[in-house]
Amino acid sequence: MSLEARLRERIKREGPISFYEWMKTALYDEREGYYCAPRVRQGRRGDYRTAPETSPLFAATFAACFAKLFAELGSPHQFTIVEVGAGSGDFAQGVLATLKAELINERRWATHAELRIAVFEYIESFYNRRRLHSSLGYRTPAEVEQQLVAA
Repeated sequence: MSLEARLRERIKREGPISFYEWMKTALYDEREGYYCAPRVRQGRRGDYRTAPETSPLFAATFAACFAKLFAELGSPHQFTIVEVGAGSGDFAQGVLATLKAELINERRWATHAELRIAVFEYIESFYNRRRLHSSLGYRTPAEVEQQLVAA
């Protein structure tokens, strides 16, 4: 029986239900609720698109703001940016791609050795030591490595 049919049956059986109960069922029903049913919600094939999915300019603009803020704070050892409601993660990916591109790709390097040093410093000082990875339980690769070595 479809969600619509089950809601109609419930109303016939129990009488009117509150808007809260109707929305709770429509959104969280285990089989067909909007947030529980397996379906694409975002992007071209989904119900809506978010600004980061539309253009990389949105994330690039914020990346510039984050870089400026980081510099204004004196380049602190700990600098965390939290993306609430990350969805597909396009915004975070866009910010990181922009910061990486501005650090590595857009700069002119006098020698290949200078480029290698910059890439190593980016990976070692930021990516491995500061960037939290959701796939690692929101820990840095360095933290995971330390835990594995200690085990």
